[in-house]
Amino acid sequence: MAESVSLELIGLPTTYTWTTTSLTVTGTRTKTSTTVSTATSSSLTSTTGSTVTTTPWPASLLCWALIVPWTGEVALIGMQSNLNASIFDCDDYSMFSDRVMEIGGHWTQKIPNTDLNAGWDPATQTAQNTWIFHNAWRLFLDEGKWLHHDWVIKVDADAVFLPSRLRAIARDPWVGRVAREGNGVFLNNCKFGLHGPIEVFSRLAMETYNKSWHWCSLVYPQEDVYIKKCMWSSGVRQVDAFTTLAEQHCDEPWFWNCQGSYVSYHPFKDPAQW
Repeated sequence: MAESVSLELIGLPTTYTWTTTSLTVTGTRTKTSTTVSTATSSSLTSTTGSTVTTTPWPASLLCWALIVPWTGEVALIGMQSNLNASIFDCDDYSMFSDRVMEIGGHWTQKIPNTDLNAGWDPATQTAQNTWIFHNAWRLFLDEGKWLHHDWVIKVDADAVFLPSRLRAIARDPWVGRVAREGNGVFLNNCKFGLHGPIEVFSRLAMETYNKSWHWCSLVYPQEDVYIKKCMWSSGVRQVDAFTTLAEQHCDEPWFWNCQGSYVSYHPFKDPAQW
C-alpha cells in the first residue's frame, strides 16, 4: 500500500509519495530521476499530490572536508570560514590534511602516513584517490563526532554547498524513517552513480561503515566508487536524491549558474567564482 505525505522543500510546495522502494518529490524546480527498484534502493522523483502536515525528523549535520595544502583549496576553505558557509554552516565540522595547519581560525587534523598526491586516470579523467580517503575516513570515524549527529557529509572544498537545503531533505518523514532502519542510508547524488563532490550518509550508515571499514575492497581507484561499493556490500540502503548535486559530469552543464533547488554545485575552484 502506498503512503503519501507533504512538506515544503526549500520554499517550494513539495509532495512525497512512496512505496517500499520509491520516494517521489514534487517541486517546480526539482529534476525527475528514475526509480531504482531493488530491495535496498529508493528514488526521489517528481509527482503531485495533496498536503499533509507532519513533524520533521531532527537533522543535525556533521560535515568534513579534505584539504590539499598546495592547491587553491586552502583559499576556498578560508573564504568559506569567513562567510560561515559550506561546512561551517553545518552543526559541526572537521578538516583533514597531510599536516596540521590553521585556516581561517580553524585547524586541520593530520591523516597519518598518507600522501595526498593522488594519481590521475586520463581515460576516466578522475583522481585515483581511494587510499587517501580510506585513511581520511578512518581518522574521521575515530574522531567520534559522528556519534552525536544525524547525518555525515563529506564535501569537496570547491563545491558550493548549501546545508539548509540538505536539512530540508533530511527532515522529510520518509527519509528520516528509513535513515534509522536497518544499516542506514546514503544519498546517491547522480544518475550515473555516486559522485564525490558531496557524499551524504545517515548516522546508522556510519555505524555500519565503522564496522565494515576494514574489509571494504580497495580495488576501485576512485574514492566515490569505493565508498559506494562499500555501502552496497555492507547492506546500507541507497536513496537516489539527484537534487543533491549539479555538475557537468552529472549531465547538468549549466551548474555554474547555481540555479534550481540543488544542495550543491560543482566545481568552483576560484574563490571569486565561488
